Amino acid sequence: LQEALAGNLDMQARFVDIRDISVLLEGQEAGGYHVNMWNQGDFASPWLILHYDNIDEGLNDLMYTNEFRRALSHAMNRDRINEVVNLGLAKPRQFALSAESPEFQSEEGKAFYQEWANSYIEYDPELAMSLLDSIGVVDADGDGWRDRPDGTPLDVIVDVPSGDQSQLDSMDLIKQDWDAVGLKTTLNVQDWTIIDQRIGSGETFIMAWPGAAAWGLISAPAGWTPVENATYNTGGQLFGIYYQTGGAEGLAPRPGSMLEQLQTAYRELVTIVDEQERYQKLLAAYQIHLDDGPISIGTVGEHPSPVIVKNNFHNVPLNGLTASWDLGYPGTTDPEQYFIGQ
Repeated sequence: LQEALAGNLDMQARFVDIRDISVLLEGQEAGGYHVNMWNQGDFASPWLILHYDNIDEGLNDLMYTNEFRRALSHAMNRDRINEVVNLGLAKPRQFALSAESPEFQSEEGKAFYQEWANSYIEYDPELAMSLLDSIGVVDADGDGWRDRPDGTPLDVIVDVPSGDQSQLDSMDLIKQDWDAVGLKTTLNVQDWTIIDQRIGSGETFIMAWPGAAAWGLISAPAGWTPVENATYNTGGQLFGIYYQTGGAEGLAPRPGSMLEQLQTAYRELVTIVDEQERYQKLLAAYQIHLDDGPISIGTVGEHPSPVIVKNNFHNVPLNGLTASWDLGYPGTTDPEQYFIGQ
């Protein structure tokens, strides 16, 4: 921010906090720059990646129980997150990939997308508590916090990467929401290196991941199906290792589970040549996220994202995405034709 205000940036397209927009706009003339508003393109920030590959089987039992996951989702006040952290400019929503993905462009695809993006997002703490009660996640010892069904303590630990203040602020609000329904929540704020190690060793229960843009089979399929050896792999990295090694390493999803069904669906999808048939079956695969969801949990997404451009830095498009490693922005905006006017 300070570098921008001082006029020292030719262009900055990522990691500009939307809450700084008023200061940036006020400083345009003095700093000799202007602000373009791109789209972060994200399906949720933070995106809560639920892990089903923990070394603690009791935690896995809970995570595989959809009433538990739905309770987590319904306990979250997404409108509050949007207003406090994003100036009300983003959109409360469920995890559902990016709306620009080609399989969502048909009328059927658009309708399905809206259903998915709005699934299980109503703020309803009473419903959340009822769901927890129904699976035996109750306060067994009278200390004010809900315990596991076997009566042992339950600590909902969320691994949160340090350095992204908006994500930390969002997670503080989510912690308050989960605490309020009796789930003792701990935010484990760590460097990425530590978080990667915890994921790889099966120690992670939930991870808060900065939002990004991902498209179906084109970009980051690990966002919706557990098939990649990646820290953001749906369900947990160990499932992706299992898929990629043909079962020689890693961990298999539980037989018959939604995670196994997603792997099976992906295995068929990548063999389909006909585009329309592939889109149809891809939507059918996403239906698993609706029927057994949420498998991952979305919070607030589709953020407008400020892009800082020096006034003598030309040919930068007015529109684009700022949060996509896989889709290649801003590389796909032909930066070779950017130029600095003398």
